[in-house]
Amino acid sequence: MFLVKSILRILVKLLLMPVVIALLVIKVILTLAMKAIELPLGLLIWAVFIGIILTVIKKEWEGLLLPSLIMAGIVVCMLGVVMIDNAIDSMIGWIQAI
Repeated sequence: MFLVKSILRILVKLLLMPVVIALLVIKVILTLAMKAIELPLGLLIWAVFIGIILTVIKKEWEGLLLPSLIMAGIVVCMLGVVMIDNAIDSMIGWIQAI
């Protein structure tokens, strides 16, 4: 029984190997993309933050909507990338635990 179980486990690992490779490639692409846009995205965040501060100081409340939406969009995109990265890590860990 133990022999059959270990053979099945090896067979499942071999069948899931292309999935692991694909997940690792996606993870590398995400990591490289985040490293490539790190500086421009940081500068954009600072520019939007300064724009928000200036609209508050000038008390131009109608001009506050667009920078706030841009900042929220940037944060949501960054959160999405982090969530995808964590999901890939957990899937790879789950496959390795088999």
